[in-house]
Amino acid sequence: MEAKQKGGAAFPFQGREDRLGMRPLPPSAGMSLRDYFAAKALQGAIAGALADGSAMDQDSGELLAAVAYKLADAMLAERIK
Repeated sequence: MEAKQKGGAAFPFQGREDRLGMRPLPPSAGMSLRDYFAAKALQGAIAGALADGSAMDQDSGELLAAVAYKLADAMLAERIK
């Protein structure tokens, strides 16, 4: 997937010295906005599943992850309208 389709960086970091001014912190592109949206969607889905007493297993984890990315993709698509 192209960077543009991932929404760009969610938390880019330009790099600088650490708080003590001793070691430089390297720049980082951060996570993609798509990953950030998916993580937020997944967090809500898991909280909802646990709140209603649903059991979590490997299959439900894979399903929730797939749904989280579908929601993230929908949020990115809505953003560019």
